[in-house]
Amino acid sequence: MEVTSNFATYFSEECEKEELECAICIEPLNNPHMISKCLHVFCKSCIDESMERKSECPSCNTAFKAKNLKHSHDHESRLDRLKSKIREFFPKESESSEEATSTTIEESVKYEKIMGALHVTLKDDCRFLNVTSIMGTITAMNCPNLQNLEAPGEIKLKNCNAEIVDSYESGIRAEGNSKLPSKFTTLKATHTIIVGHVLANLVQCTHGKIIASDSAIKSIEAIFEVGLFGGCTVGNITLETMFCKDDPNPKARIISHPVGERDENVINGTIKVLAPQPKTIIHREEREGSVITTEVPFGIQPESEDAGKVVELYILGVGTLRAPVEFVGCEGKIICGEEIVHES
Repeated sequence: MEVTSNFATYFSEECEKEELECAICIEPLNNPHMISKCLHVFCKSCIDESMERKSECPSCNTAFKAKNLKHSHDHESRLDRLKSKIREFFPKESESSEEATSTTIEESVKYEKIMGALHVTLKDDCRFLNVTSIMGTITAMNCPNLQNLEAPGEIKLKNCNAEIVDSYESGIRAEGNSKLPSKFTTLKATHTIIVGHVLANLVQCTHGKIIASDSAIKSIEAIFEVGLFGGCTVGNITLETMFCKDDPNPKARIISHPVGERDENVINGTIKVLAPQPKTIIHREEREGSVITTEVPFGIQPESEDAGKVVELYILGVGTLRAPVEFVGCEGKIICGEEIVHES
């Protein structure tokens, strides 16, 4: 189900308790069909897809034929009774729970929570405080009253305010405007974060770079690269270095480019540079109709034990570096571009 709120979350939990969940998709049964030889029940679409690969029960491996597959009226009735019972407690939310692959919300109504299976789109002052996409993305435009957003896919925000935004397997793009910057407490992502005209306490990227323009950010945490463009004001920067191909010294870089004479980028706090830390990243691969999830090493791995003893911080672009630089747990050196003035 694409759009769910308290109704669908509770319905899913109750289906699990009442054994009304499909063992293939791990969702509430949809058009339940039973294998007469073993009495196991699945969604019709799930068991049909499974039969194309192997005519065996996914739960117990009992061989069966299509004629052994029957609609389970008992399970259908139990599902209907459970839905009716839950609707008494969540009448408004249950009306929004429909089968879909993506959802666009445009009404100016207010829920405590919205949950979507795939892609969730919010427009024009939607007042959903907490928004979750279970397997997809979130896109929001002109929504100043959001609270917490969470998705594995990319999160795109334009003219939105929120407390915590977390893209835990992808990246974030957040954009305000010069007259009314977007405000966030925390922006957190696995991959690249790009922000423009944003005010934020913390922007954190665990496996990638951060690019900011015309923004004020109290703290930045990134891997390998931070780019500041067009008059950014930043407090502290924590930057973890990475190994590069055929180079024993891990590297990181800060790129600074003002747009006009008065748009100099300013770092008010401290720049902390860290040695590379072992990391993994989620890798998904489809095999025989199933998605296999594994953790794989992230980045280039050192070729010898001596690698990484000295790290390098490159300061590139145009401007003056006034912030103190600390190399934490490692030795390091600073390398400045031709148009960078380093006031140590």
